[in-house]
Amino acid sequence: MKRRLINAVCILLLLSSAVFLLMPHVSREITKKDMDDKISRFETAVSNTETLPDEDDETASDSQNSPSGAVYSEEGVTTPINVNKLYEDSKAYNKALADHQDMGKGFTDSVLYLPDYGIYDGMYGYISCSAIGLYLPIYLGATDENMSYGTAHMSNTSLPTGGENTHCVLVGHTGYFGRTFFDNIRNLEKGDALTIKTYFNTLTYEVVSYKQIGPTDTNDLFIQKEKDMLTLVTCSQWGTRRYMVQCERII
Repeated sequence: MKRRLINAVCILLLLSSAVFLLMPHVSREITKKDMDDKISRFETAVSNTETLPDEDDETASDSQNSPSGAVYSEEGVTTPINVNKLYEDSKAYNKALADHQDMGKGFTDSVLYLPDYGIYDGMYGYISCSAIGLYLPIYLGATDENMSYGTAHMSNTSLPTGGENTHCVLVGHTGYFGRTFFDNIRNLEKGDALTIKTYFNTLTYEVVSYKQIGPTDTNDLFIQKEKDMLTLVTCSQWGTRRYMVQCERII
């Protein structure tokens, strides 16, 4: 009887160890599938959206050239999305920010309320980089909740609309249990390309620099005159530092 009890305890310990070892892998696969599904639905909605003209084309007004709308479908429910309004409000926010950028206001607020545009899954777009296998939804507001499902736009920085005098900053976790977010951005090299796709455009950026900064250092996150920039930020050295990758628009 004693031997059977010992054997049972040993088996339970082995099973518990196996579950503990498999949990991160299973969690990563479940999370990856969920993010892939969201990106796939996003792509379906975007396929119903007109394409914006070249942003330097001044021959027509925004109202004539902005996409008029998209349709998002999930579980049999179809939702119209006002892409035109989303684009116009995003550009207006960026213009106001370029005139006055205050990094002291915090970074967690969503700068736009997406349900007002018919977007109920929280996705503004997604970022991809084949060099490091990065495919993540973009959510507005650098909250813990948003960063537990993808990457988050840091409020008081530009939305990814493209154009001069914009600097979009995206933040993401590193070392999050069972999920891979910005863990691999340290492997990015100068010249690597990253793409941001939204309902109204596709922007391609090239890595130009990377470095570590202090947890409260925002000097490198401000808009730079006449530049179109993207910066990725994640934790480093057990949260005591931040690792930053800066990119400039090429397409």
